[in-house]
Amino acid sequence: MTSWGWVHLILGGVVALPGVGVMTGNILARTIGVIVAALSLIVNFLVLPAYPIW
Repeated sequence: MTSWGWVHLILGGVVALPGVGVMTGNILARTIGVIVAALSLIVNFLVLPAYPIW
């Protein structure tokens, strides 16, 4: 569980960087943002089995 916390923390920092670029109107940042958002979606789905209560 601790490793998933670190993965989410690091990925959150990585997601924030293209977000700043998107605010400035950078096209490359928009492309990287879409890729990183897809990666974040996959990581969030991978952590679902560890969630104890539904």
